[in-house]
Amino acid sequence: MLIHEAVAEMVMTVEHHRSAFQNDVICLCCGTADSAVNPGRRLQIAVDTPYGRTQDPFVPRLLAKLKRLGFKGGPRWIWSYHNYGDQERSTDRVQYLRQALDDGGWRGLRRDGGPALAATEGGVRLATMRSIYRPLIGRELTHTEQLRLQARHMNRAFHEHRRSTGNGAGVTMYTQYTVAADPNFDTGLREADGAARPVFDTFVGLEGFDPHDPLPSTWRPEDDTFVPMPGGDGRIEPPWV
Repeated sequence: MLIHEAVAEMVMTVEHHRSAFQNDVICLCCGTADSAVNPGRRLQIAVDTPYGRTQDPFVPRLLAKLKRLGFKGGPRWIWSYHNYGDQERSTDRVQYLRQALDDGGWRGLRRDGGPALAATEGGVRLATMRSIYRPLIGRELTHTEQLRLQARHMNRAFHEHRRSTGNGAGVTMYTQYTVAADPNFDTGLREADGAARPVFDTFVGLEGFDPHDPLPSTWRPEDDTFVPMPGGDGRIEPPWV
């Protein structure tokens, strides 16, 4: 792997200018993805987790290089990452990332007993809703069904991150990628033409951080009960239709 060398130089350059001019701007590093692609590109699987394995993860390599370069960090540095997988599938990749940062000696802002994180990109992709639910119901989902599921998954994911424990521990920023839908990467809050989607109302109705959020919804996709429809043709009725 070579890319960690270049990224470390970028971090050191930014820190040099920030400290030289006594600038209190918040600096983010390093926008790592939470992909489960296996085997993946080095930046796609940033840390080794049960959801995606790599023999040469990026995060430990970068942290070791920063240590050798004398990176001092401090409270003006926050680790940034993407959290599509945790939003869509209720996984806990963020917790593995946070542990890897702690183990590697990341010298940034700390919150909730460990490294602070900024989820700078994430969302619930319609393509993922199709891949999760098509095997469960044995047919293609309608567009309306995909939109209902998108809103449902976002609501659950936000409440998982809203607390100061579990997936929410240390997370200081939670974002949504795109307002209008991109047909090639569709996480949009609204249709490409601006028409409403259920997830828009879900998103604007979300309330701020609460360290004591009781996680009102403990639902997961596998908890749904799928009932056979009349006619004996094998079709089933999803509970969210």
